Amino acid sequence: MKTKIILICIVLLSSPALAQTTFSKCIKNTNNEFPTTAIEMNNGNYLISYGSIPPNQENFNQKFIVLDTNGLEITTAKIIDLEGSCLISNLHQVNDSLILAIGTYGYTGKNLDIWIIGMDPLLSTKWEKKFKTNYPFYFFNRSIINSDNNIVIASTLANGSTYNCLFFEITENGDSLYSKYLNQPVGHPVVFDILEIKNEKKYRLASTGFTSTTNSMGQILTIDSLFNLIQIDAIPANMYNCTTLTNDTDTTYFLSGNYDDLNSNERDIAIMRLDENNDKLAITFFGKPGNIIDFGGYEQSMDYNTKSDIYVGGTSNQDISPINNIYSSSKSWFILSSYDSLLNLHWTRFYGGDAYYTLEGVQATSDNGCIMYGNRYDYLTQEMEKDILIIKVDEQGLYTGIGEPQVKINDAILYPNPGREQLNIQSGPQINGAAFTLYDMQGRPLLNQTLNSTQLKLNTATLPSGIYPWQIVFKNNVIESGKWIKE
Repeated sequence: MKTKIILICIVLLSSPALAQTTFSKCIKNTNNEFPTTAIEMNNGNYLISYGSIPPNQENFNQKFIVLDTNGLEITTAKIIDLEGSCLISNLHQVNDSLILAIGTYGYTGKNLDIWIIGMDPLLSTKWEKKFKTNYPFYFFNRSIINSDNNIVIASTLANGSTYNCLFFEITENGDSLYSKYLNQPVGHPVVFDILEIKNEKKYRLASTGFTSTTNSMGQILTIDSLFNLIQIDAIPANMYNCTTLTNDTDTTYFLSGNYDDLNSNERDIAIMRLDENNDKLAITFFGKPGNIIDFGGYEQSMDYNTKSDIYVGGTSNQDISPINNIYSSSKSWFILSSYDSLLNLHWTRFYGGDAYYTLEGVQATSDNGCIMYGNRYDYLTQEMEKDILIIKVDEQGLYTGIGEPQVKINDAILYPNPGREQLNIQSGPQINGAAFTLYDMQGRPLLNQTLNSTQLKLNTATLPSGIYPWQIVFKNNVIESGKWIKE
C-alpha cells in the first residue's frame, strides 16, 4: 500500500476586506519550494499552491496556503507521498463550497496520473480522483472552465524524446466526459495555455513544437470540442514560451510571453492583441535592452480583472544557464507592467534586486490590484533552497511594506553595475521627465540626463575607474539613488 500522509491545519477564515490592501509574504524553510498557481477565493482570501522538495530528496510534496487580505496565514495543508511525487498546477473555485485542484501524481518507473482534488475553502478534501496516462513525465498542465461549466484540461506529457498532449473534459465533480491524445508526428509539442473561443465550441492553444508552414517558434492551435486539430497558425513576432491567453472581445484576444529578436539576441517580454484569425492587431514589449534576459512569468505571465488594468509580469535579468538558472548568484527583479486594452503602458515597476528573484505568475485581484508569486534565492545565505515570495500590490503597482521581507520597489534600475563603457537606465513611464545625475565622490555632477524614454543609454567610456554616486529626481523628490562602479 502506498504511504500517504495528509496534514491540515485550520483556523477561522477572516472576512474579506473592503479596502485595497497590500503585503509581501515569504515562506521559508529548509526545503526547496516553488509556487505553481494562485487564485483569489470568493471570500476575498488568497489560495497559493506550491511544490516542496525536502533536502536530499527528489520527490515533490504538495502544499497549500491560504492568506488573508493582509498576507496573514489562515489555513495550510500538506499532501506527502513518501514513495512518489504529487504536484498541483491549476486551481479553480467552482462555487462558494468547492475548489478544484488539478495536477499530476507519479511514481518512479511508472506512468503519471492526472490528479484532481475537490476541496472546500478550508482545504479539507471532499473527494479525490486520478486518471492514468501513457507517459511518465509532464511539462505543463493547463485548464479552464468552459461555457458548459465543465473543466477542460490540456496536459503536455513526455517519455524520453517523445512528447504528446492529452486533452480531456471533466465535470465539476471530477467525472470524466471525454479524452484524447493530440498526436503530433513531428517536433516536441508543448501546450502553454488554453482559451475557449466563445459561441463556437472551439479552443485556442498557445504552443510550441508543432509543425508550421512558417517554421515559427510559437504556434496558435485551433481544436474543436472533441479535441480534433483544425488549424495551426504561427504566433507573430517570434513570440513563444511562457505564453498566456486571455479574452478581449468575442473576436479578439490577448497573448503574452517571450519575444526573441533573432538579429540582436535580445529577449524581452511582450503582450499582443490578435483578431479571430490569429493575426496581430497590436504588440508592445518591455524589459532591459541588449543581451539582458527578460523572461515572462513561467506559469502565468498575464491577467486582468478589468481591461483598463492588464497586468503582465516576469523576471528581469533571468539567468538561463543550465546550471545556474535555479541557484544563481545573479541579482534580478520581479518586473510588472500595467496596460490598457489598446496596449498603452501605464507603468512598469521592479521588485527586488538584492537577490535572485524569479517570477512564476501573476493573478489580478477584485480590488484592481495584482498578486505576484515566485521565488527569492540568496546564494550567500541559502544552501540549495528557494523561498517562496508573494507580493500583493495595488493598481499602481505599490505596496505598503507590510510583511516580510521588505522588498524594495524601483521605478528605475541602473545597469550593468559594475560597468565600463555604457550605463543603461531602465524606467517606467510613470516617471517620464525625471532628472538623472551622476556625481564624482566629491559631489560634483558629471552627467545629467532627462529620462524622456523608458530606455536610456549613457556613454561612460571616458570616465576613469571608480565609484560614482547617482540619483534620480522626480517632481522635486529623490526617488532613486545609489552608487555605480566603473571598472
